[in-house]
Amino acid sequence: LPFLRFEIVERLHRPRAGVPGAWTVKVFPIDAMGGPRYIRNLKGPLPDIPLVPTGGVSVATTTEYARAGCVGVGGDGTLVDERTVAEGDWPVLHQRAAEFVAAWRKGLAAH
Repeated sequence: LPFLRFEIVERLHRPRAGVPGAWTVKVFPIDAMGGPRYIRNLKGPLPDIPLVPTGGVSVATTTEYARAGCVGVGGDGTLVDERTVAEGDWPVLHQRAAEFVAAWRKGLAAH
């Protein structure tokens, strides 16, 4: 069984080593914490903290996270699942990724 840690911030990430200001804060598991509403509540008093929600992000919530001011989202089984990879169904994975990108852009346009 997977182990869930109910922490506001699991750890700091530096997605691009050597790039000044590239630090982000991973918020995990976001679905157990309240989803986009929780992010909006955090961004109120902490508007300059670059948040990346993970753990239960979907295409629908990706739009909401972009609108809420997140700098990105972490995909998981909603984007890539073991069966699809095992079957080598790359067009399905490509389509899912395209849906996430479109959802993110939609959220940014409304932000």
